[in-house]
Amino acid sequence: MTNLSAFLVTNKWPALRPERIQLYSLPTPNGVKISIMLEETGLPYEPHLVRFDANDQYTPEFLSISPNNKIPAILDPNGPGDKPLALFESGAILIYLADKSGQFIPQDAAGRYETIQWLMFQMGGIGPMFGQVGFFNKFAGKEYEDKRPRDRYVAEAKRLLAVLDGRLADRTWIMGDTYTIADIATFPWVRNLIGFYEAGELVGIKDFPHVTRALDAFLARPAVARGLDIPKRGCPPAPGDTLVPLIQFDALASGLPAAWKSSVVGQVGTARIKILRMDEQAYEAETHDYNEGLFVVSGQLILQTEGETVVVRPGEMYLALAGIAHAVLPGSHGTLVIVDV
Repeated sequence: MTNLSAFLVTNKWPALRPERIQLYSLPTPNGVKISIMLEETGLPYEPHLVRFDANDQYTPEFLSISPNNKIPAILDPNGPGDKPLALFESGAILIYLADKSGQFIPQDAAGRYETIQWLMFQMGGIGPMFGQVGFFNKFAGKEYEDKRPRDRYVAEAKRLLAVLDGRLADRTWIMGDTYTIADIATFPWVRNLIGFYEAGELVGIKDFPHVTRALDAFLARPAVARGLDIPKRGCPPAPGDTLVPLIQFDALASGLPAAWKSSVVGQVGTARIKILRMDEQAYEAETHDYNEGLFVVSGQLILQTEGETVVVRPGEMYLALAGIAHAVLPGSHGTLVIVDV
């Protein structure tokens, strides 16, 4: 099994599946570029939520792979030369994943550079300027009496939308009929501008019909719909979810076979997350009593016990993994995740 223990980031965000690309992110316009790209390519990955409300981005562990304290970042255990590679900056990661997968970037040199050109258009223009519109329209900047700063960024956002609209006037996507990393980088920001930032009317989005047409096509892609919600933010249980009291880790661990090895791997609020790993050789022999009632439905881990269904969302295991004496995560060679308070 791939060993990523040399990377400090894994102390805070342990790799349950270290053979996969590790994604450290948050579902912001920049963050979802990478989750969407990973969903589109089908490259195996494991997402980890970087919580801004807990200042995760300033921790030594995160800074060890993203010294600019910005999401997203990745750690690929199978980088160039079959050696692990850590990367930050969403544009660089998109190019890397496109090259690794051989998807979503033209293979001819001219098409490749033109795609990168439009990727840089988003990185240097659309992202920063739309972000400023958001600050002055929705956040602290909206309280400023002087509206000239807001109006300056609104005007620049309109100019950038006009450039994009012109590019899309006779094209399905930014590069024509081919969907590329330029689209994956750009349209999360357009969505955010008119959605979360609530600036659609302010920038006159209806004046850019080719942009909105392409945005609708982008949002209709299944991989985009999935990627927009990865990693999942902390959220309350959905209607119908059953939460049961948290069990005590030590009591459970004492009753498990000696093949299980325990360790504390992190903390979410007041809940400590612990992992039990089983030796692969002992997996077949020992786990048959510990994996009853385990199902995977629509990417969610579903545990059934005594007639109750407990939903464990990715990244939200601490909410619901409780009251279950036997829970083996699928595909992980006997990894058991338990929390206590």
